[in-house]
Amino acid sequence: MRFDSIHNYYETLVVRELIHSFVEDIRSIDEDYLQDIACIALNMLPSRYVRHDVDMAFFSYH
Repeated sequence: MRFDSIHNYYETLVVRELIHSFVEDIRSIDEDYLQDIACIALNMLPSRYVRHDVDMAFFSYH
């Protein structure tokens, strides 16, 4: 049995935003620092585990 298709929807969005925000300096910034920022951001967001990103359509935002 494999579970590698399950992921937190927000992980990809947070990582993309970090890369976009630091695109000019990404190679000079410590990787541990960026990972810490990602963890802080993800801990502030609700957990939304999905198998496919389209599954987010079924989450209620009320």
